[in-house]
Amino acid sequence: MNDEKLITAIQNRDETAISDVITRYSRLLWKTASAVLKNIGSTQDVEECVADTFIYLWEHPDRYDARRGKLKTWLSIVARTQAVNRCREIAKRKIIPLEDAGFLSQTDIVDGVLHQETQRTLAASINALEEPAREILIRRYYYEQKPKEIARALGLNVKQVNNTLKITAGALCVGIVIGIIVAAIRSSYDKNLETLKLRGGFGFHLFRLLNGICRLYLTVIRGTPVVVQLMICYFVIFVSAKDGIPVAIFAFGINSGAYVAEIFRGGIMSIDGGQFEAGRSLGFNYLQTMWHIIIPQMFKAVLPTLCNEFIALLKETSVAGYVGVVDLTKAGNIIAGRTYDYFIPLFTVALVYLFLVVVLSWLVGRLERRLRRSER
Repeated sequence: MNDEKLITAIQNRDETAISDVITRYSRLLWKTASAVLKNIGSTQDVEECVADTFIYLWEHPDRYDARRGKLKTWLSIVARTQAVNRCREIAKRKIIPLEDAGFLSQTDIVDGVLHQETQRTLAASINALEEPAREILIRRYYYEQKPKEIARALGLNVKQVNNTLKITAGALCVGIVIGIIVAAIRSSYDKNLETLKLRGGFGFHLFRLLNGICRLYLTVIRGTPVVVQLMICYFVIFVSAKDGIPVAIFAFGINSGAYVAEIFRGGIMSIDGGQFEAGRSLGFNYLQTMWHIIIPQMFKAVLPTLCNEFIALLKETSVAGYVGVVDLTKAGNIIAGRTYDYFIPLFTVALVYLFLVVVLSWLVGRLERRLRRSER
């Protein structure tokens, strides 16, 4: 029988079930109690602790919660508690003389009162915490669950991976739109600078102004850290925002757009000038030529570089926790901070990021192969 069926049978006063539990876990509880009572208690003390553990289970089977751990873990905690209490009793018997029996009883009463008061204070402090901190603390210290088990039980990683992917996908769309606009303006200005100078007029000055704005945008965004940009967006520009995810999408999109713009500009400048002339000969204007002829060829040329930018964007979203967004990295830090175990949560976060990057690289590889087949 599994743990839940065993507990149900014990609640129904099935002696066979408690015998099965004793057979399964006697050796484990013996080792647990012996580790605490080593060099302090006798074999009889260890036996009594193990027996008291099974008696406690028989009298209080409802205290076990299967959602917070296995039965053997819970029994080990009970056995260790019994052994610690036995150690205290042994220490009192060794330290306090026999003639101070009256004082001993008074000390026991005081210790009991202080213990109850401590328990009430601790329970109140835990209940005052917000979720998921309260549940994480209970699972870690009362049920001794590992960080991996806590994350799986509370669904922290799955939920925060969704936030990471939302920010990445949103920023990706914003970055591509900004990149195409900025790249088109800058490449058009560079390619047609001499022609625009000869014509002069309002068009030349407008293009010159737009090109200057784009250059300023690229200089500022590429010259400042993404964390600073994110914090400026959250704490200065969108100071009244209650949800950090849209702000993070905006900030990372603006940052990514600067790098994507230069990638696209390089791709557009690499297209042969005859392609523009071919578009004009078909009756397309400049915008139609860019949209139908130049940009599709540019995407094929810059796809590998663009993939690297998208991978970098995915990893850059790990700093979204600075503005209160509980993404994948923030979730790992929460678990590590509550459990004081940093290796497993952070190692798991790294593996999830690695998996996402591998999947993204595989998808881009398939897209590249399909584009190469379309050229034949």
